[in-house]
Amino acid sequence: MKADYSPVINWLLTAQEPWVVYNTLLELVGAEPESTEVQAAYKAMQTHPSVVALLGSLDTWPPEKPLSRAYDPRDAIWKLNTLADFGMRRNDERISNIAECVFAAQAEDGGFLHGGFDHTKSWHTRPYICISHVMTYVLARFGYLDDPRLQHAYDQLIAWQRLDGGWHPNKLNLPGNEREKEPSCPFGTLNVLRAVVMHPTLRHSEVAQKEIGLSMGDILDGSCH
Repeated sequence: MKADYSPVINWLLTAQEPWVVYNTLLELVGAEPESTEVQAAYKAMQTHPSVVALLGSLDTWPPEKPLSRAYDPRDAIWKLNTLADFGMRRNDERISNIAECVFAAQAEDGGFLHGGFDHTKSWHTRPYICISHVMTYVLARFGYLDDPRLQHAYDQLIAWQRLDGGWHPNKLNLPGNEREKEPSCPFGTLNVLRAVVMHPTLRHSEVAQKEIGLSMGDILDGSCH
């Protein structure tokens, strides 16, 4: 491995966590995915105890029941999100098995029925945007961008974009409805943006431009109910 990187890059490349090394090589160094260094970091990540534990906790999908508190780190969606952030891919059989279970919970409109907390009290009956945006990002990061089922999920997210360019989980806040002028949810909008930037076409689309153009000052006073 070259030694002429900046001190910060060299520090990251000597990290004990293989996902730090893996993402540094890909995102900061610009190494090829098939390079020896990248492949070694990926293999080390696959067997790391933290990754094994996260995967083990997801053996049962869907979870037996939703948690009552939003954004609880015990939620399955955040465990999947962490594995996606680490850089795990569908070429790992454990990931592809979980991904198929997630796709099996896809509703007709492209959203997902379960995977975490549930404000709607309709765990198995209708999709919830605050789960769908995370699931869409996760599946894209895992490498399913060429899967039409994932494109269907993106279509659902696009259909929920609001007048200010952001997102809100309540249908009453959609364009044409009685609460259309209320601010978007900042957290939900950020999660949709993470999914959008993963899509090679959407990241340069009008959808993305409207979302990026949304002033954070305008939405920070909003609430997500």
